[in-house]
Amino acid sequence: MTPLFEIIEAEEINYFSVPPHTAKLLIVLDETALSEGFSSLQSFSSTDIRLHFIVQTKQKKKQILSSYPELSFHPIDCLVTVSSERLLSILRIQFIGTRLVVSGSSSFVKTIREAAETAGFSDEEMQLKVIGSQKVAVFCVKCYSRHERNDEDLFLCPSCRTELDVSPHYSKRHDAYLGHIRI
Repeated sequence: MTPLFEIIEAEEINYFSVPPHTAKLLIVLDETALSEGFSSLQSFSSTDIRLHFIVQTKQKKKQILSSYPELSFHPIDCLVTVSSERLLSILRIQFIGTRLVVSGSSSFVKTIREAAETAGFSDEEMQLKVIGSQKVAVFCVKCYSRHERNDEDLFLCPSCRTELDVSPHYSKRHDAYLGHIRI
């Protein structure tokens, strides 16, 4: 099963790649991703790519810049909540070809992804990385129910008690991987 988001541990932080001919990266992070993954983002600073940071934090911009002085060379927006209209307005004014790099908790990444899709970003324009654990849901094709998946290889639908094979196909509509009847 291919995960919708790649789950990484703090020590596996060097994970982002830049497609050729990228002019601008919009980097959206929560505080955990900033503190644990900033070293991997420093490699972008040595390129000709324009960077714009959006950080979900309760800290003031001044505090962030004193902790990470390298950020002072790039535009940075500090948002208390990612569900704000400010985030959507920033996403909507981006030029075609801007790439979006998102890192943080599972719920943070999901919220940013939904806002980015609303603003017109495609899947190809986004790199999404979840730090920490992620709950995976399975959609049963027999009874049309959606359930959280356990870590076992065999998935038994709690609603209809059918054994399911979990496919790598992710349904955005159901926010779950499709579970096909095991033959």
